[in-house]
Amino acid sequence: MNEIRNKRNVSHTKKQPQNRPMNNTRYRQSTTPRKKYKGNQKKGLKKVLICIAFVFIFLITFFIIRMCENGWTYGGLLATMLGHNKDTVNHLDTVYVVVTGESQNLTDTIMICAFDPKQSKLTMMSVPRDTYTGKNKNKATASDKINTLYNKGPQTLINKLNDITGLNLKNYINVDTKGLRELVDAVDGIYYDVPINMDYDDETQDLHIHLKAGYQLLNGDKAEQLVRFRHNNDGTSYPASYGDNDLGRMRTQREFLKELLKQIKKKHLIINLSKYMNIAKRNVETNLDIDEMKHYLPYLIDFNLEDLESTSLPGSPEKCNGVWLFIPDKKEVKDVVDEKFLSLHY
Repeated sequence: MNEIRNKRNVSHTKKQPQNRPMNNTRYRQSTTPRKKYKGNQKKGLKKVLICIAFVFIFLITFFIIRMCENGWTYGGLLATMLGHNKDTVNHLDTVYVVVTGESQNLTDTIMICAFDPKQSKLTMMSVPRDTYTGKNKNKATASDKINTLYNKGPQTLINKLNDITGLNLKNYINVDTKGLRELVDAVDGIYYDVPINMDYDDETQDLHIHLKAGYQLLNGDKAEQLVRFRHNNDGTSYPASYGDNDLGRMRTQREFLKELLKQIKKKHLIINLSKYMNIAKRNVETNLDIDEMKHYLPYLIDFNLEDLESTSLPGSPEKCNGVWLFIPDKKEVKDVVDEKFLSLHY
C-alpha cells in the first residue's frame, strides 16, 4: 500500500513541472500582440506630430510670404488675415461716399469723400449746410438749405449733391454725433489745438459750447462742442483768414477728423478694432456693403494722413429773400471736382 501511495505522490510531483512551461508559453503568447500594438501606436502618433509640424511650418511660411507682399504694417496684417495678395488692390475701384453728421435731427456736417486704394488717395470736400438747393432765389426760404434734405431721406440729399457737383454719388454714411463722443472717449481723448475761444449757448438744442483756445486734451463732450461751433454768443466767429462762420466750422471739422484718425491709428488700432466697430454699429447708418468695404480697410489703415486732400465746395454767401444762403460757383465747382475727384481711378 505504501508503495502504491509513493508512486501516486511521485506521479503527482512530476506532473506539476510539466504544467508550468505550458502556463509560461501561454503568457508569452498573450503579451506579444500588446507590445506590437503599443509600438504601432507610438509610430502612428509620431507620424501625426510630423504632419502637424509640416502643416504649421507651411502656414508660417505662407503667412510670411503674404506679409512680405502686403507689408509689415497694421494694414498689411489685416490684408493678410483677409486673404489679400499683392494684386488684390488692383481689383478695388474708387469708393465715393456722402458723409453726414447728425445731431438732434439736424445735419451739421456734410462731406463728399473719395478713396482710391490704387493711388492711395483720400479726398474730402465739405459742403456748407446753408448751400442753396432751390430754383428761385427771390422766393428762397430756410427750407431751401441743403441741411434740411437728409430728413427727406438720404437719397434726396445724394440726388441734390449730384446735381451740384456732376458726380454719380450712390453711397452714404450718416453718423450721430453721439458716436463721435463715444469714439473720442474710447481712445481716452484727443489732443487738439482749439483755434479760438468758443462761447455759445443754444437752449433749444441743449447745446452749450465753452472752450478755451490752445492745445489741450478733448474728451467726447468737448470734441462735439468743437465740431459744432459756428459763432459766439456775441456774434463773433473765426477770423476771416481762417474762414468765418460755416467755412471756419467746416475747416475745423476736417482738421479735427484728420487728427482723430491719426491718434486712433497710434493707439492699438487692431486690438481695439472690435470696440470701434461696436460704436459704429450703434451710431452709424449706411447703405454700404460691409462685406465689400472690409477689403478697403487695410489700405485705409496704412494711408498716410499727411497726404489727405481736403477742400470745400466753392461759392459765396448771399442774402436772398431775407435768408442767408451759400450759392455754389458752378465753374469753380466743376474745376475742383475734375481735379480732386474725377482724376481718381474708377
